[in-house]
Amino acid sequence: MYFDPSRRFECMQPVPERVARKDARNECKSYSISVRVEKQTSTGAASKPTSARKAFDDLFKD
Repeated sequence: MYFDPSRRFECMQPVPERVARKDARNECKSYSISVRVEKQTSTGAASKPTSARKAFDDLFKD
């Protein structure tokens, strides 16, 4: 990933002009799409609203 807001034109690679719309199609040759898959890290029981409240209350028990 070459995006760096502190660099000239916000890119670590030498580019002739700034890419204003980074969410639109452009001619950046340094960019390649990256696909990431998030793993489910919680159980189904943790999604209940009462379990969040219970976990909060458990933080302050003596």
